[in-house]
Amino acid sequence: MGFNKSLLAFDDVREIYQQAIDSESGIRVKFTSNGRALAARHRFNSYRKADRAENCKIYSEDHPMFGRSVYDRLILRIPKQGMEDDMYLYIEKRSANQFEIEPLTSKPDDEIDLGLEISS
Repeated sequence: MGFNKSLLAFDDVREIYQQAIDSESGIRVKFTSNGRALAARHRFNSYRKADRAENCKIYSEDHPMFGRSVYDRLILRIPKQGMEDDMYLYIEKRSANQFEIEPLTSKPDDEIDLGLEISS
């Protein structure tokens, strides 16, 4: 049997999600076992899914929040740790800062050096 899927059953999840939203880059939640961390991640994802469904009822189809959740911008992950270590569920904001980004210069095609030599 599954758990209660009513949005009222997720007050703890909503509170923790809100702390992640309010933080600069995210938070982590400590668990005593991998199983508890996995079960919690499932509850967090289930709440997010229910929030999207609720937003379909609240907003019209042309509204940006229709079928979406404000928590969609959060990433949930459980890093691997040793067997006796506490487990953490990381709830982090999506950011382009995690990528190494380099701007490209715009040159006409005849000025681009492709590194090809043409021999005659």
